Amino acid sequence: MAEWGDPKESSLIGKYVQRLSGPSKVTGKAKYTYDVNLPGMLYGRILRSHVPRGVLTAINLEEARSVSGVKAVIALIK
Repeated sequence: MAEWGDPKESSLIGKYVQRLSGPSKVTGKAKYTYDVNLPGMLYGRILRSHVPRGVLTAINLEEARSVSGVKAVIALIK
């Protein structure tokens, strides 16, 4: 079993360490992945079955494909 050693000999354990991202997060200046919007960027959506362990027997994707702005519709059926 690995030993951590004496906490008194650690340079970080039990010490206050200021979070570098803290000030930007609390002031609202931090950039999150959700905030990034690049030119030509596409969004994806995964739809799953509402029935646990259900078996998909048929699927009609034409309505999804006809929605304005939809670039692709992919069905992955196992």
